[in-house]
Amino acid sequence: MKKISTGILSLIIIVVLTACVASQKNIFEAPESQAALRSIQSRVFDFTDRNRMLRTVIATLQDLGFIIDTADETLGTVSATKLAGYVLRMTVSIRPKGADQMIVRGSVQYNLEMVEDPEPYQQFFLALSKALFLETNVNSMAATPHGTESPAAAKVMKDASKPEITEPRSESLYPKQNTQIHPVAKSWTGIWKVESTSTEGGGIWGLKQDVYIVKSTKASYYKLGGKVKGNNRLEGKLYTKAGSYPFVLSIAADGQSFKGKMYGWGGKTSYLEGTKKNSKKAASPLNIFKPWTGRWEVTRDNRTATWSLKQTDKRVVSVENSSAEIEGLASGDQLEGKIIRTNHKYPFTVRMSSDGLSFYGTTMDYLGRSMQLKGERKE
Repeated sequence: MKKISTGILSLIIIVVLTACVASQKNIFEAPESQAALRSIQSRVFDFTDRNRMLRTVIATLQDLGFIIDTADETLGTVSATKLAGYVLRMTVSIRPKGADQMIVRGSVQYNLEMVEDPEPYQQFFLALSKALFLETNVNSMAATPHGTESPAAAKVMKDASKPEITEPRSESLYPKQNTQIHPVAKSWTGIWKVESTSTEGGGIWGLKQDVYIVKSTKASYYKLGGKVKGNNRLEGKLYTKAGSYPFVLSIAADGQSFKGKMYGWGGKTSYLEGTKKNSKKAASPLNIFKPWTGRWEVTRDNRTATWSLKQTDKRVVSVENSSAEIEGLASGDQLEGKIIRTNHKYPFTVRMSSDGLSFYGTTMDYLGRSMQLKGERKE
C-alpha cells in the first residue's frame, strides 16, 4: 500500500513540475501574434515635447469623433470613447525613446473586445502625423523663410510617409472639399466677426492668406497661424496668454462665412462661426480720442443690456441713461473695468474692433466663472 502511495505521489509531483515549466514557457515566450499587434499599435515620432504631443493626441481623437474621458499629463495617457451605434474605446500612451524620439501606443476596444485589425490604428496614426506636421509647421512659420520647410516639420512628415500608414484618404474622417473655392484666390483674407461657444476665440479675426499659409494681421484680437488644406479647409492654432488652441475650419462656398471647431486642454471642444465683415464706415463719426464714448448694446450670457459710456482721457464711466453702472480705464482699443451691481463688482476686459463698431471680451459671474461679453455700437 505504501509503495502504491509513493508511486502516485511521484506521478503527481512530475505532472505539477511539467505544468509549471509549460506555464513559465508561455509567460516568457510571447506569441508572434502579440508582437505583431504591438507593432500595429505603436509608432515612433521624431518629437521631444511630451505635453505638446499629448495635446495633439487629444485634438486628433476629438477630430475623429471621440469624446475624451481622461487625460493624465503626468503619466502621458489619454482615454477616449466614440459612440455611434457601438462603443469604441481607445487608450493612448506616450513615452520617450532616447533623447530625440517618442513612442505613441494605442489600444482600441470595440464593444469591450480588443481590436486587432490594423486599419483603425493606421487611420489614427495617419491623422496624428498630419496634426503633428501642422503643429510643427505653424509654430516654426515665423522663424522659417517663406517657401521652405522647417527641419522639425520634415521629421514629422517622414513618419507620416511610412508605407504602413499611408492609407487612402478616408471620407469618414475628412470632409469632402468644396471645389468651388481655390485657395490661391485668398478666400481667407479679410476681417472676420467670430462667434465662439467658449470664452476663447470670439471676436475679430484679421487674416491674410499667402498662397497656402494664413496669418493674423494687426486688426485681429488674437495671434493666429494656419495652413489651407484642399479647397475649403483651414487648420491652425490660436494663441492666447493661457496657451495655444488648435482649430479646424471650413469656409462656405461664397467665401463669406466659416464654421469649425477649436480644441482646448482637458478635452474641451468649442464651436466657431465666422462671418466676413465688409469694409464700411462707422454708423456715426468716431472720436479717435474718445473711442469708447457712445451707446452700446451689450450681450452677456444671452442677456442684453445697454451701456451708455463717456470717456474722459483714459477714464470710462457710464452715464445716466445706461442700464448698467460701468467704470474702467482705457488703453487704446482695450478697456478694463468693473460692472457694478448693488454691493458686487464684476471685472471685465474687452477689446474694440478696428472699425470701432463692436467689442468682445470676458467678464465673471458671482461664482467667479468666466463669461463671454460682446457689444455692438448703436450711436
